[in-house]
Amino acid sequence: MKKLRLGIVKLRTENGNGNALCYAVEKMKHLWSLKVRSAEENEILDWIRKLNNLAKLSLISSRLAGDPLPLLHVLNNLATLKMDKAYEGERLNWIPEA
Repeated sequence: MKKLRLGIVKLRTENGNGNALCYAVEKMKHLWSLKVRSAEENEILDWIRKLNNLAKLSLISSRLAGDPLPLLHVLNNLATLKMDKAYEGERLNWIPEA
């Protein structure tokens, strides 16, 4: 099975074009790695958490206001998470599995 990697720069959902792209990416069942740069929207986390096959996720310059970890913990295959200027808060809260 071929593993797909995708990079998205300046994703915006408020103008409608980003919504169509998000929908198309959700249909990529073999998407293994996703890099999102400069999204600047918390809605992107609701979208990313639907990408169940992701093993690698990079959030770069997203400047998220809310802690992304509670929304990302549902990604069971996620092995690598890179966050570079992705979160403007002071604290990340990891939720360990019980």
